[in-house]
Amino acid sequence: MIPGYEPPQLLKQRLFYQGRKLNFEVSTMRLPNQAEGDWECIRHPGGALAVPVTKEGKFVLVRQYRFTVAGRLLEFPAGTVEQQEAPEETIKREIEEETGYRAHQWRTITKFALAPGYSDEYIYAFLAQDLERLETPPAHEDDEDIEIVLMSAQELEEAIRAGERSENPIRCAAGWECTNRKVTEGTEKSEERRLRIAGCRLQVIRVRRVPLGLTRRGDERRQGHRVRGTRLIP
Repeated sequence: MIPGYEPPQLLKQRLFYQGRKLNFEVSTMRLPNQAEGDWECIRHPGGALAVPVTKEGKFVLVRQYRFTVAGRLLEFPAGTVEQQEAPEETIKREIEEETGYRAHQWRTITKFALAPGYSDEYIYAFLAQDLERLETPPAHEDDEDIEIVLMSAQELEEAIRAGERSENPIRCAAGWECTNRKVTEGTEKSEERRLRIAGCRLQVIRVRRVPLGLTRRGDERRQGHRVRGTRLIP
């Protein structure tokens, strides 16, 4: 049994559409809390995503046209997991097709639900290193309008701050190591949390503990943190 797995009870399937890469359905269901209703769901086989990092510490990204948002997004290379294909196979194929690079070193980062409010799609994220530029990369598919972009962590941060349209690179590269410094109670010492993401760190600075409100008794204050900000560190 998968931890946290609680499938709803299907009462009636009201609509089903089978597409080229995904299916769409509307079903009457009973949820674990006994609530009943009609819910729409996109059924997707899942996707695989790579965070490619060169030996110089630069990310290999793609700037790709997406008709759904009527524009180009800065993304990590990714693709749909085909039938009878493991995510590891998918991403090794996709990184070559989309970027023209071949990775000789792979590490699993994480698996996450992309849009659980309306889709069952999971993304399998991998760190790709020891990159080789292919002399003759595979051709793009006809509907792929892609530009290859190499960016350092600082350049990526600056692009996002400047308003570059993108998917969420922090969430997609969600493999991290956390190290914390304890906050001394009643002092102004700050706590620093670093999340290692591929070749950079996301640094979250938290200032001293500050009162957030009163308890029911009214004579004790709950303590919390106020976040000052975040930044990427190469």
